[in-house]
Amino acid sequence: MKTVNTVRSGGLLHRRVAQVVQTGYTITKEPLEHVDMYWAEHARTLQWDCLFMLPPWVRVWHRHFGSELTPHLYCVYCGTRVVGIAAVGVRGTEAYLLGSPDLCDYLDCIIAAGHERAFFELLFAQITEHGVARLVCGHVREDSAVVRFGVPVARQQGLKVISVHDSTTFACVLPETWEAYLLLLTGKQRHEARRKLHKFTAAGSAAYRAVEDGAAVESMLPFFIRFFRESRSDKAAFMTSQKESFFCDLARELARHRLLHLGVLELNGKPVAMVFCCDYEGTRFLYNSGFDPHYRDLSPGLVCKLLSIKDALKRGFHHYDFLKGAETYKRHLGGIPIAVYQCSIELR
Repeated sequence: MKTVNTVRSGGLLHRRVAQVVQTGYTITKEPLEHVDMYWAEHARTLQWDCLFMLPPWVRVWHRHFGSELTPHLYCVYCGTRVVGIAAVGVRGTEAYLLGSPDLCDYLDCIIAAGHERAFFELLFAQITEHGVARLVCGHVREDSAVVRFGVPVARQQGLKVISVHDSTTFACVLPETWEAYLLLLTGKQRHEARRKLHKFTAAGSAAYRAVEDGAAVESMLPFFIRFFRESRSDKAAFMTSQKESFFCDLARELARHRLLHLGVLELNGKPVAMVFCCDYEGTRFLYNSGFDPHYRDLSPGLVCKLLSIKDALKRGFHHYDFLKGAETYKRHLGGIPIAVYQCSIELR
C-alpha cells in the first residue's frame, strides 16, 4: 500500500489518492459537491438504489441539518472506474452516513456489484487513517450493502460491530393490473378497500391528480403541510418550522429532477388529502401523507394512498415502498416487512 498523486481523465478533478492496493483499487476523499457528477456519469454502473442517498436528497438534508458535520465523499476506484461511494459527515472522531432517521428512513453506501468487499476494506482503513474511531451507519435495511458486506468485513477484521434491529419498513411487489393488486390483499382488506373507495366516490365528485412540477408544486405545498399537521397530533409536533423548510426545499429539488409525485385527492374540486411520494427506477416511495380532518369519516388518507397505488400501476411501476413505520395500513395494503437495523462500527 502506498500513496500517489493522480489526475482524473479530462482534468476535471485533481485529487490526492490516499491508498493504492495490489488489486488496483484506490480510494479518494472529495468534496460532497462531486456526488452530482458521479450520479450523472455512473447512475447505471453503480447500484444507486437507496432513495435517501440520491444527490438531491443528500444535498437538501445537509443544507438544513448538517451544519455540525464536515462532509466528505469517499470514492473507491478500480483502475479508472469509480465502483463505490460513501457520503459521510465527520464530527470529532465519529463519521456518519449523511442523513437522520427522522427524515431519511434508511441509508447505505453506493457500490457496484462485485466490488463491495474491496470498498469497505478501503473505506474502513482510510477513515481510520483520518482519525475516525467510529463509523455510524444509522438505519440500514437488512438487504443493504452495509449489512450484507460492510458488517461481515468489519467482523472479519476483528472490529466491534453494534447492530440492533430497530424498526421495519414495508414494500410491495406490484402486479400488472389494479384487480390483480386487490387480489394480493386478504379478503377482509380487499373488501375494506373497495368499500372505502365506494363510500368516498359516493360522497361527491371525486378525483385523484398528480402534481409533479413547477408552479403546481409550489401551489400545493401549503396544503400538504397543513394536512400533515392536522391529520395527527404527533405529526403536528414533528413538523417544526425547520422541517417545514426542509420538506418544501426537498419537494422543489425532487421536482427539478423529475422524482416528485404529489398525489392530491379532491372532493367536489377541493383538496382533502395528499401523499408526498418519490418515483424512482420503477418504484413509488410513499414518504409522507396528510388529510383534512373535517373529512375523516370518508377515510381520505387511506383512499388517497390506494389511488396512488392505482396510479403507480397505470404507469407500469413494479414496486410500491411504504417506507419505515409500524402503521397497520401498510400490512393491510400488501406491504411485506423488511427489517431495519441501527448499525455502527468501532474502528479502533
